[in-house]
Amino acid sequence: MAPNPSPPLARTPRLALSPSACCAWVLPALLLSFPLWRGAAAEPADPEEENTVALRVNARAISSREIEAIFRDSYTLIQDKLKRGELKPEAKRDAIREAWKSALQTAIQDQLLDELGTKFRQEIKARIVSNYSPGTSSARIEDAYRRWEGDMVAQLRKQMIEAAGGEKALRDTLTQRGQNWKEWERGLLLEIFRREVLYFSLGPVSDSPAASKAYFEAHPEEFSRPDAWRLRHIRIPKDKFTSAEETLKTAELIRKKLAEGGVEFGEVAAALKYDPATDTRGGLLTVDGKTDLPSGQFPAEERIAKGLKDGEISKPVEVGDAFLIVKREGYKPALKLTWEEAADMAAGLAFTERLKKKKLEFFEKQKSDAYIEIVQKEPPEKWLR
Repeated sequence: MAPNPSPPLARTPRLALSPSACCAWVLPALLLSFPLWRGAAAEPADPEEENTVALRVNARAISSREIEAIFRDSYTLIQDKLKRGELKPEAKRDAIREAWKSALQTAIQDQLLDELGTKFRQEIKARIVSNYSPGTSSARIEDAYRRWEGDMVAQLRKQMIEAAGGEKALRDTLTQRGQNWKEWERGLLLEIFRREVLYFSLGPVSDSPAASKAYFEAHPEEFSRPDAWRLRHIRIPKDKFTSAEETLKTAELIRKKLAEGGVEFGEVAAALKYDPATDTRGGLLTVDGKTDLPSGQFPAEERIAKGLKDGEISKPVEVGDAFLIVKREGYKPALKLTWEEAADMAAGLAFTERLKKKKLEFFEKQKSDAYIEIVQKEPPEKWLR
Protein backbone atom coordinates (compact mmCIF):
# COMPACT_ATOMS: atom_id res chain seq x y z
CA MET A 1 0.00 0.00 0.00
CA ALA A 2 1.20 3.54 -0.72
CA PRO A 3 1.80 5.59 2.42
CA ASN A 4 -0.91 8.06 3.40
CA PRO A 5 0.87 11.41 3.10
CA SER A 6 -0.07 14.43 5.14
CA PRO A 7 -1.05 17.71 3.49
CA PRO A 8 2.17 19.61 2.78
CA LEU A 9 0.77 23.08 3.46
CA ALA A 10 -0.35 23.13 7.08
CA ARG A 11 -3.37 25.32 7.76
CA THR A 12 -3.45 28.05 10.39
CA PRO A 13 -5.38 26.47 13.31
CA ARG A 14 -7.09 29.68 14.41
CA LEU A 15 -8.90 29.95 11.07
CA ALA A 16 -10.06 26.33 11.02
CA LEU A 17 -9.30 25.93 7.31
CA SER A 18 -7.92 22.38 7.33
CA PRO A 19 -9.28 20.15 4.52
CA SER A 20 -10.89 16.84 5.30
CA ALA A 21 -8.64 13.86 5.79
CA CYS A 22 -9.85 12.21 2.60
CA CYS A 23 -8.20 14.96 0.54
CA ALA A 24 -4.80 14.26 2.05
CA TRP A 25 -4.17 11.82 -0.80
CA VAL A 26 -4.24 14.52 -3.43
CA LEU A 27 -1.99 17.48 -2.68
CA PRO A 28 1.40 15.73 -2.21
CA ALA A 29 1.26 14.32 -5.73
CA LEU A 30 0.11 17.69 -7.05
CA LEU A 31 3.15 19.31 -5.51
CA LEU A 32 5.33 17.02 -7.59
CA SER A 33 3.49 18.01 -10.75
CA PHE A 34 4.33 21.73 -10.47
CA PRO A 35 7.77 23.07 -11.45
CA LEU A 36 9.40 26.01 -9.75
CA TRP A 37 7.50 29.21 -10.39
CA ARG A 38 7.73 29.81 -14.11
CA GLY A 39 10.29 32.39 -15.18
CA ALA A 40 10.70 34.48 -18.29
CA ALA A 41 12.48 33.10 -21.33
CA ALA A 42 16.15 34.09 -21.48
CA GLU A 43 15.86 35.96 -24.75
CA PRO A 44 16.32 39.70 -25.32
CA ALA A 45 13.03 41.55 -24.97
CA ASP A 46 11.39 42.55 -28.22
CA PRO A 47 8.80 45.34 -27.74
CA GLU A 48 6.62 44.09 -30.59
CA GLU A 49 6.78 40.51 -29.40
CA GLU A 50 6.01 41.64 -25.85
CA ASN A 51 2.56 42.74 -27.07
CA THR A 52 1.96 39.81 -29.44
CA VAL A 53 -1.08 37.84 -28.34
CA ALA A 54 -0.44 34.11 -28.47
CA LEU A 55 -3.55 32.92 -26.67
CA ARG A 56 -6.89 34.12 -25.35
CA VAL A 57 -8.62 32.46 -22.42
CA ASN A 58 -11.99 33.99 -21.59
CA ALA A 59 -11.35 37.73 -21.07
CA ARG A 60 -7.56 37.47 -20.80
CA ALA A 61 -5.05 37.85 -23.65
CA ILE A 62 -1.80 35.97 -22.99
CA SER A 63 1.32 37.25 -24.74
CA SER A 64 3.90 35.29 -26.67
CA ARG A 65 6.47 36.21 -24.02
CA GLU A 66 4.34 34.58 -21.34
CA ILE A 67 4.17 31.37 -23.36
CA GLU A 68 7.93 31.49 -23.88
CA ALA A 69 8.42 31.72 -20.12
CA ILE A 70 6.72 28.33 -19.79
CA PHE A 71 8.28 26.93 -22.96
CA ARG A 72 11.90 27.68 -22.16
CA ASP A 73 12.52 24.74 -19.81
CA SER A 74 11.39 22.30 -22.51
CA TYR A 75 13.57 24.09 -25.06
CA THR A 76 16.60 23.71 -22.77
CA LEU A 77 15.85 20.01 -22.38
CA ILE A 78 15.68 19.63 -26.17
CA GLN A 79 19.09 21.29 -26.53
CA ASP A 80 20.54 18.97 -23.88
CA LYS A 81 19.18 15.93 -25.71
CA LEU A 82 20.75 17.15 -28.94
CA LYS A 83 24.14 17.51 -27.23
CA ARG A 84 23.91 14.02 -25.77
CA GLY A 85 22.86 12.52 -29.08
CA GLU A 86 19.47 11.42 -27.71
CA LEU A 87 17.65 13.57 -30.27
CA LYS A 88 18.58 13.67 -33.94
CA PRO A 89 19.04 17.14 -35.49
CA GLU A 90 16.37 16.47 -38.09
CA ALA A 91 13.84 15.85 -35.30
CA LYS A 92 14.62 19.12 -33.51
CA ARG A 93 11.95 21.31 -35.13
CA ASP A 94 9.17 18.79 -34.47
CA ALA A 95 10.27 18.48 -30.84
CA ILE A 96 10.21 22.27 -30.46
CA ARG A 97 6.73 22.47 -31.96
CA GLU A 98 5.47 19.82 -29.54
CA ALA A 99 7.03 21.69 -26.63
CA TRP A 100 5.29 24.89 -27.78
CA LYS A 101 1.93 23.11 -27.92
CA SER A 102 2.53 21.81 -24.41
CA ALA A 103 3.38 25.32 -23.19
CA LEU A 104 0.13 26.64 -24.67
CA GLN A 105 -1.85 23.96 -22.85
CA THR A 106 -0.04 24.73 -19.60
CA ALA A 107 -0.87 28.43 -20.00
CA ILE A 108 -4.53 27.56 -20.57
CA GLN A 109 -4.59 25.41 -17.44
CA ASP A 110 -2.82 28.09 -15.38
CA GLN A 111 -5.29 30.77 -16.46
CA LEU A 112 -8.29 28.58 -15.69
CA LEU A 113 -6.83 27.82 -12.26
CA ASP A 114 -6.16 31.52 -11.65
CA GLU A 115 -9.78 32.38 -12.42
CA LEU A 116 -10.99 29.69 -10.05
CA GLY A 117 -8.40 30.87 -7.52
CA THR A 118 -10.01 34.32 -7.49
CA LYS A 119 -13.31 32.74 -6.51
CA PHE A 120 -11.55 30.57 -3.97
CA ARG A 121 -10.15 33.67 -2.23
CA GLN A 122 -13.69 34.86 -1.60
CA GLU A 123 -14.60 31.48 -0.09
CA ILE A 124 -11.65 31.71 2.28
CA LYS A 125 -12.63 35.22 3.33
CA ALA A 126 -16.17 33.99 3.96
CA ARG A 127 -14.79 31.25 6.22
CA ILE A 128 -12.72 33.81 8.08
CA VAL A 129 -15.79 36.00 8.58
CA SER A 130 -17.64 33.01 10.05
CA ASN A 131 -14.94 32.74 12.74
CA TYR A 132 -15.67 36.22 14.07
CA SER A 133 -18.64 37.81 15.76
CA PRO A 134 -21.03 39.84 13.55
CA GLY A 135 -19.69 43.17 14.80
CA THR A 136 -16.06 42.48 13.81
CA SER A 137 -14.59 45.24 11.67
CA SER A 138 -13.69 44.56 8.06
CA ALA A 139 -10.13 45.74 8.76
CA ARG A 140 -9.69 43.00 11.35
CA ILE A 141 -11.06 40.36 8.98
CA GLU A 142 -8.80 41.59 6.20
CA ASP A 143 -5.84 41.43 8.58
CA ALA A 144 -6.70 37.81 9.46
CA TYR A 145 -6.88 36.94 5.78
CA ARG A 146 -3.51 38.58 5.10
CA ARG A 147 -1.96 36.64 7.97
CA TRP A 148 -3.32 33.41 6.47
CA GLU A 149 -1.84 34.33 3.07
CA GLY A 150 1.49 35.19 4.69
CA ASP A 151 1.63 31.86 6.52
CA MET A 152 0.87 29.95 3.33
CA VAL A 153 3.44 31.86 1.28
CA ALA A 154 6.11 31.33 3.94
CA GLN A 155 5.47 27.58 3.96
CA LEU A 156 5.52 27.27 0.18
CA ARG A 157 8.64 29.43 -0.04
CA LYS A 158 10.44 27.17 2.43
CA GLN A 159 9.32 24.00 0.63
CA MET A 160 10.42 25.19 -2.79
CA ILE A 161 13.81 26.39 -1.57
CA GLU A 162 14.41 23.02 0.10
CA ALA A 163 13.26 21.16 -3.03
CA ALA A 164 15.71 23.19 -5.15
CA GLY A 165 18.63 22.29 -2.87
CA GLY A 166 18.88 25.60 -1.06
CA GLU A 167 18.42 29.29 -1.77
CA LYS A 168 21.66 29.63 -3.76
CA ALA A 169 20.73 26.71 -6.03
CA LEU A 170 17.28 28.20 -6.58
CA ARG A 171 18.71 31.64 -7.35
CA ASP A 172 21.09 30.05 -9.88
CA THR A 173 18.18 28.24 -11.54
CA LEU A 174 16.14 31.44 -11.74
CA THR A 175 19.10 33.29 -13.26
CA GLN A 176 19.41 30.62 -15.94
CA ARG A 177 15.73 31.16 -16.73
CA GLY A 178 16.15 34.91 -16.97
CA GLN A 179 14.04 35.50 -13.86
CA ASN A 180 14.92 37.42 -10.72
CA TRP A 181 14.18 36.61 -7.08
CA LYS A 182 11.50 39.25 -6.63
CA GLU A 183 9.54 37.96 -9.64
CA TRP A 184 9.66 34.46 -8.21
CA GLU A 185 8.46 35.58 -4.79
CA ARG A 186 5.61 37.60 -6.31
CA GLY A 187 4.42 34.44 -8.04
CA LEU A 188 4.21 32.33 -4.88
CA LEU A 189 0.76 33.54 -3.86
CA LEU A 190 -0.64 32.83 -7.32
CA GLU A 191 0.91 29.37 -7.19
CA ILE A 192 -0.68 28.68 -3.80
CA PHE A 193 -4.17 29.28 -5.13
CA ARG A 194 -3.55 27.15 -8.20
CA ARG A 195 -2.64 24.27 -5.92
CA GLU A 196 -5.51 24.94 -3.55
CA VAL A 197 -8.02 24.89 -6.40
CA LEU A 198 -6.77 21.51 -7.60
CA TYR A 199 -6.59 20.23 -4.04
CA PHE A 200 -10.24 20.90 -3.34
CA SER A 201 -11.55 20.29 -6.88
CA LEU A 202 -10.09 16.83 -7.41
CA GLY A 203 -11.10 15.45 -4.06
CA PRO A 204 -9.95 12.04 -2.80
CA VAL A 205 -8.24 9.57 -5.12
CA SER A 206 -9.17 6.02 -4.22
CA ASP A 207 -6.55 3.37 -3.54
CA SER A 208 -6.88 -0.38 -3.41
CA PRO A 209 -4.61 -3.45 -3.59
CA ALA A 210 -6.66 -4.70 -6.56
CA ALA A 211 -5.94 -1.51 -8.55
CA SER A 212 -2.24 -1.73 -7.71
CA LYS A 213 -2.08 -5.38 -8.78
CA ALA A 214 -3.89 -4.56 -12.03
CA TYR A 215 -1.35 -1.82 -12.77
CA PHE A 216 1.52 -4.21 -12.03
CA GLU A 217 0.14 -6.78 -14.47
CA ALA A 218 -0.63 -4.21 -17.18
CA HIS A 219 2.81 -2.53 -17.08
CA PRO A 220 5.43 -5.29 -16.63
CA GLU A 221 8.09 -3.14 -18.31
CA GLU A 222 8.01 -0.70 -15.38
CA PHE A 223 8.98 -3.41 -12.92
CA SER A 224 11.86 -4.95 -14.82
CA ARG A 225 14.99 -3.88 -16.63
CA PRO A 226 17.45 -5.62 -18.96
CA ASP A 227 21.08 -6.04 -18.02
CA ALA A 228 23.25 -3.01 -18.71
CA TRP A 229 26.89 -2.63 -19.74
CA ARG A 230 28.97 0.53 -19.49
CA LEU A 231 32.16 -0.05 -21.45
CA ARG A 232 35.09 1.81 -22.97
CA HIS A 233 37.47 0.50 -25.58
CA ILE A 234 40.65 1.38 -27.38
CA ARG A 235 40.67 -0.13 -30.86
CA ILE A 236 44.08 -0.54 -32.43
CA PRO A 237 43.59 -1.33 -36.17
CA LYS A 238 46.08 -3.60 -37.93
CA ASP A 239 46.11 -1.47 -41.09
CA LYS A 240 47.90 1.30 -39.16
CA PHE A 241 50.97 -0.94 -38.77
CA THR A 242 53.24 -3.05 -40.96
CA SER A 243 52.12 -6.35 -39.42
CA ALA A 244 49.83 -7.94 -36.86
CA GLU A 245 52.83 -8.46 -34.60
CA GLU A 246 53.66 -4.74 -34.63
CA THR A 247 50.02 -3.96 -33.90
CA LEU A 248 50.06 -6.32 -30.92
CA LYS A 249 53.29 -4.81 -29.57
CA THR A 250 51.75 -1.34 -29.73
CA ALA A 251 48.59 -2.60 -28.03
CA GLU A 252 50.68 -4.18 -25.24
CA LEU A 253 52.58 -0.92 -24.70
CA ILE A 254 49.29 0.94 -24.40
CA ARG A 255 48.00 -1.63 -21.92
CA LYS A 256 51.21 -1.35 -19.90
CA LYS A 257 50.89 2.44 -19.72
CA LEU A 258 47.31 2.10 -18.49
CA ALA A 259 48.32 -0.49 -15.89
CA GLU A 260 51.03 1.81 -14.51
CA GLY A 261 48.39 4.38 -13.66
CA GLY A 262 48.65 8.14 -13.69
CA VAL A 263 46.64 8.43 -16.89
CA GLU A 264 42.94 7.94 -17.54
CA PHE A 265 41.69 5.35 -20.02
CA GLY A 266 39.55 7.98 -21.75
CA GLU A 267 42.47 10.37 -22.13
CA VAL A 268 44.58 7.71 -23.85
CA ALA A 269 41.73 6.73 -26.19
CA ALA A 270 41.13 10.36 -27.14
CA ALA A 271 44.84 11.03 -27.73
CA LEU A 272 45.42 7.97 -29.94
CA LYS A 273 42.57 8.76 -32.35
CA TYR A 274 42.59 5.25 -33.79
CA ASP A 275 38.78 5.01 -33.73
CA PRO A 276 37.19 8.46 -34.37
CA ALA A 277 33.67 7.15 -33.75
CA THR A 278 34.41 6.54 -30.06
CA ASP A 279 37.72 8.21 -29.25
CA THR A 280 36.14 11.67 -29.05
CA ARG A 281 34.14 10.27 -26.12
CA GLY A 282 37.21 8.74 -24.50
CA GLY A 283 36.38 5.33 -25.94
CA LEU A 284 32.96 5.26 -24.28
CA LEU A 285 30.58 2.96 -26.16
CA THR A 286 27.16 4.50 -26.78
CA VAL A 287 24.09 4.10 -28.97
CA ASP A 288 22.28 7.35 -29.81
CA GLY A 289 24.21 9.01 -27.01
CA LYS A 290 23.10 6.46 -24.40
CA THR A 291 25.32 4.34 -22.19
CA ASP A 292 24.34 1.46 -19.86
CA LEU A 293 23.27 -0.65 -22.78
CA PRO A 294 21.74 -4.16 -22.76
CA SER A 295 23.71 -7.16 -23.97
CA GLY A 296 24.04 -7.52 -27.73
CA GLN A 297 24.96 -3.93 -28.62
CA PHE A 298 28.75 -4.52 -28.62
CA PRO A 299 29.23 -8.31 -28.64
CA ALA A 300 33.03 -8.40 -28.91
CA GLU A 301 33.58 -5.95 -26.07
CA GLU A 302 30.95 -7.67 -23.92
CA ARG A 303 32.64 -11.07 -24.34
CA ILE A 304 35.92 -9.55 -23.18
CA ALA A 305 34.27 -7.65 -20.31
CA LYS A 306 32.66 -10.80 -18.93
CA GLY A 307 36.09 -11.88 -17.72
CA LEU A 308 36.65 -8.58 -15.89
CA LYS A 309 35.41 -6.92 -12.72
CA ASP A 310 34.03 -3.39 -12.69
CA GLY A 311 36.91 -0.95 -13.15
CA GLU A 312 39.31 -3.50 -14.63
CA ILE A 313 41.06 -3.21 -18.01
CA SER A 314 41.60 -6.19 -20.32
CA LYS A 315 44.76 -7.27 -22.05
CA PRO A 316 44.79 -6.72 -25.84
CA VAL A 317 42.45 -9.16 -27.58
CA GLU A 318 42.55 -9.82 -31.33
CA VAL A 319 39.19 -9.30 -33.04
CA GLY A 320 39.51 -9.63 -36.80
CA ASP A 321 41.24 -6.59 -38.25
CA ALA A 322 42.15 -4.99 -34.91
CA PHE A 323 43.15 -5.49 -31.28
CA LEU A 324 40.82 -4.33 -28.53
CA ILE A 325 41.61 -3.12 -25.03
CA VAL A 326 38.39 -2.94 -23.01
CA LYS A 327 37.62 -1.23 -19.72
CA ARG A 328 34.59 -2.49 -17.86
CA GLU A 329 33.21 0.59 -16.13
CA GLY A 330 30.15 -1.16 -14.79
CA TYR A 331 27.60 -3.91 -15.23
CA LYS A 332 24.08 -4.28 -13.85
CA PRO A 333 22.36 -7.67 -14.15
CA ALA A 334 18.81 -7.92 -15.44
CA LEU A 335 16.11 -7.28 -12.86
CA LYS A 336 12.51 -8.43 -12.70
CA LEU A 337 10.55 -7.65 -9.57
CA THR A 338 7.97 -10.01 -8.16
CA TRP A 339 4.57 -8.68 -7.07
CA GLU A 340 5.64 -8.86 -3.43
CA GLU A 341 8.77 -6.80 -4.18
CA ALA A 342 6.92 -4.30 -6.35
CA ALA A 343 3.70 -3.84 -4.34
CA ASP A 344 4.59 -0.43 -2.85
CA MET A 345 6.01 0.86 -6.11
CA ALA A 346 2.94 -0.34 -8.02
CA ALA A 347 0.64 1.36 -5.51
CA GLY A 348 2.42 4.67 -6.02
CA LEU A 349 2.41 4.41 -9.81
CA ALA A 350 -1.24 3.34 -9.91
CA PHE A 351 -2.16 6.27 -7.69
CA THR A 352 -0.26 8.69 -9.93
CA GLU A 353 -2.02 7.32 -13.01
CA ARG A 354 -5.44 7.78 -11.43
CA LEU A 355 -4.53 11.27 -10.28
CA LYS A 356 -3.43 12.24 -13.80
CA LYS A 357 -6.71 10.93 -15.14
CA LYS A 358 -8.71 13.01 -12.64
CA LYS A 359 -6.68 16.10 -13.51
CA LEU A 360 -7.26 15.53 -17.23
CA GLU A 361 -11.01 15.16 -16.68
CA PHE A 362 -11.04 18.28 -14.51
CA PHE A 363 -9.24 20.42 -17.09
CA GLU A 364 -11.29 19.09 -20.00
CA LYS A 365 -14.44 20.11 -18.13
CA GLN A 366 -13.03 23.57 -17.37
CA LYS A 367 -11.93 24.06 -20.99
CA SER A 368 -15.32 23.01 -22.33
CA ASP A 369 -16.92 25.82 -20.33
CA ALA A 370 -14.35 28.45 -21.33
CA TYR A 371 -13.62 30.58 -24.39
CA ILE A 372 -10.19 29.57 -25.72
CA GLU A 373 -8.51 30.86 -28.86
CA ILE A 374 -4.98 29.82 -29.78
CA VAL A 375 -3.61 32.65 -31.91
CA GLN A 376 0.05 31.65 -32.18
CA LYS A 377 0.00 27.93 -32.89
CA GLU A 378 3.63 27.84 -34.04
CA PRO A 379 6.64 28.91 -31.94
CA PRO A 380 8.45 32.08 -33.03
CA GLU A 381 11.00 31.41 -35.75
CA LYS A 382 13.92 32.33 -33.47
CA TRP A 383 13.29 29.12 -31.49
CA LEU A 384 13.24 26.95 -34.62
CA ARG A 385 16.61 28.06 -35.96
